[in-house]
Amino acid sequence: MPFSREWWLVWKETILPLAEGENVVGRSPNSAIWLDAGSVSREHARIFVANGRAMVEDRRSTNGTFVNGERIAAPQLLTDGNTLTFGSEETVFREWSEAAAPATEPVRPPGRAAPRGYRA
Repeated sequence: MPFSREWWLVWKETILPLAEGENVVGRSPNSAIWLDAGSVSREHARIFVANGRAMVEDRRSTNGTFVNGERIAAPQLLTDGNTLTFGSEETVFREWSEAAAPATEPVRPPGRAAPRGYRA
């Protein structure tokens, strides 16, 4: 399953890319998204990516799946910046958008004066 560069989770300081289709989140090393933590069930949740959208659903986990602090009971559509919590493990869902991407910031070369009009 090829990974997309458009959707990912950030867990602690780790980037976890999501593939098109089904992404099982769990404590099992066989999971597409492996969260090696005791509060995460072996097959905790599923994130499904298709048609330019991503949805999350709980897989009857012991400690629940939460979106922005609310426990989910049915599949939920995700948007960029949603906080997803699996058991007690917090992640952030990210979605690339060309329109929302920040512009590249100019960098002043070391030891050179700032260009005219440059503001730090």
